[in-house]
Amino acid sequence: MNVFIYRKGALGDTVAFLPFLFRLRTFYKKIFFAGNYLFRDLFHDIDFIEFVDADSKGVFECLKGCIPKHFEGISKFYIFSNLLDCNKKNFFYFKPLTEDTWFYKYPFDCLNMNFVPIPIFLPINYYEDLEGYILKKTIIIHPGSGGLKKVWPIENFFEFEELVKKYNFNCIYILGESEERLIDKMNGRKFLYNLPLKKVCFLLTYALAYLGCDSGITHLAGILNMRGLALFGPSNDQVYKPWGDIKVIKGKNGSLENIKPKDVFNYFKREDFFEGR
Repeated sequence: MNVFIYRKGALGDTVAFLPFLFRLRTFYKKIFFAGNYLFRDLFHDIDFIEFVDADSKGVFECLKGCIPKHFEGISKFYIFSNLLDCNKKNFFYFKPLTEDTWFYKYPFDCLNMNFVPIPIFLPINYYEDLEGYILKKTIIIHPGSGGLKKVWPIENFFEFEELVKKYNFNCIYILGESEERLIDKMNGRKFLYNLPLKKVCFLLTYALAYLGCDSGITHLAGILNMRGLALFGPSNDQVYKPWGDIKVIKGKNGSLENIKPKDVFNYFKREDFFEGR
């Protein structure tokens, strides 16, 4: 039997569905996942998932209850969307987001499945052109997020970098189009701009630690089993905390300005990131 899952969203929304998809492989031979085309590379080489563009003609036909030939053999269609119900047998509709439970657990709850955190292993390609970035003791920093109130001031990241240099750690900043405004502020610091998602996965897999805000890259770091820290301001950390070993520091009164670089450094030191490395 095959199953169809529709969840078009941002990077964090997409990553949050990976444990659910990996769990479904227990029950289904193939999973058709209709998601955001921008993140299709995450699903390359996962043999039990076939990624389809959520905006493709075939998916639109599915959402109307008209099953294209390519999707024949699918026994159930689970649609996480605010779109109207097509009232067709074996179609099940759910809201795309939860407001009161961890969003990794949410799709399990929708299908009345037991939620047991499981290891997620994504196929990772090796990139020789990035090898030099991970041979040293490296902390990957992603200073961006989807909203300005969720972003820690870049100067605080720089101050943190100076503190960890005492332990011979190397900081690499990952910047996307949303962080283009920060390029002029790098002033000789090491950064990589607008990398393909597969290359970001490579860096997150082989670096020693991660630091970021409430962002899709932070959730990707968690799902790739990195250790590190996520800085939360107004976001509900009980709903949007990352997967795995990315822990959360929540700013007092929901403000990131109340988190100081020394607080972040002390967390890394307390958790023995700098010992025996």
